[in-house]
Amino acid sequence: MCGNNRQFTVHSNQVSIDSCNVWVECDCGYDPTSEGHGDRLEDVWGGIDNYTTLAALYCWNDAIGC
Repeated sequence: MCGNNRQFTVHSNQVSIDSCNVWVECDCGYDPTSEGHGDRLEDVWGGIDNYTTLAALYCWNDAIGC
C-alpha cells in the first residue's frame, strides 16, 4: 500500500446479467478490494458518476479498515 488517498482511477465491470462492480484503484495499481470482490460496490447499471465514485471510495476505506 503506497499511502495514496487522493488519486484514483474508477473502474466498472459487468459481473452478471443484471449486476456490475464499481471500484477505485490507486494510480499505482493498489486495490484492496481485488481479493474480496464482495468489498466492491454492486450497481445494476455500473455507471461511473459522483454517487458511485463516492460509494466505491467508501468500499475502499472499508476494505483497508478505516
